Amino acid sequence: MYSEQEQRSTKTEIMHAEVKDFGDLIVFHVIGSHFLWKQVRRMTGFFVETGRGNLSPDDVASFFSGNSDIPAKFTAPPSGLFLHKVYYRKEDISYTARPLLFL
Repeated sequence: MYSEQEQRSTKTEIMHAEVKDFGDLIVFHVIGSHFLWKQVRRMTGFFVETGRGNLSPDDVASFFSGNSDIPAKFTAPPSGLFLHKVYYRKEDISYTARPLLFL
């Protein structure tokens, strides 16, 4: 079980983050210890805005050095984003990004 301090922490460990292009589909595959509310949506928004030329990689890096409300402005909408898998302790993690097809 997690201690009370660990449960209140806003620190997460991102073990893997990858963006892959599959033609008409872009997959953002991220694996972390856990995620904060809207964390992945905000990370996705950063990638989109950087790709559009509205943010530079240096701009993104600067958001990690202090408090700012700017990341909230780039929060991606929830459509198209989903939780693919939850890994449990001692389970092998797949670091392969791939599109999932729903028929």
